[in-house]
Amino acid sequence: MLSYQVICLVIYLCLSAGALIYSLWLRQKVGQIWFDGQGKQQPLLTTLVFILGGVYLITGTGLIKYALFIIAFIVHYFVTRFYLGTHGIKWGTRFYTFDQIKGYRQYNETNELTLYLKGKPEEILLRPRIAYLSSTIRQFLDREGIPNESDNMNSH
Repeated sequence: MLSYQVICLVIYLCLSAGALIYSLWLRQKVGQIWFDGQGKQQPLLTTLVFILGGVYLITGTGLIKYALFIIAFIVHYFVTRFYLGTHGIKWGTRFYTFDQIKGYRQYNETNELTLYLKGKPEEILLRPRIAYLSSTIRQFLDREGIPNESDNMNSH
């Protein structure tokens, strides 16, 4: 049983470090950050980190299991963040340039925005920090030439 715990621990730590480093690299790729907040995405990598951490938390003993819980929280926090900056947007474990975004729409009269991608059926849900109103982000997207899909829907 001890070797199973060690294997889970090593895989957990490697995946956690990989996810965190990759997320920070994508954040750097955004350039100067103007807005940030929580992106509604739970990538496979983050899910694996939580599963492996959960296995160790259940089977582990000692203080290390609490340190693993803190690591899982840190990885989740950084991986699921969105950053909107000079070169594009980092959303979860993905980076999109402004050319890849075909439009946006305010989400259900809240402070959240939905971004639509060119050539992809998926949409990106952004939940800006309360300090950033979605109207400020909408002004930025308008300046970048990204159309508001709500205006298009109202004109039909």
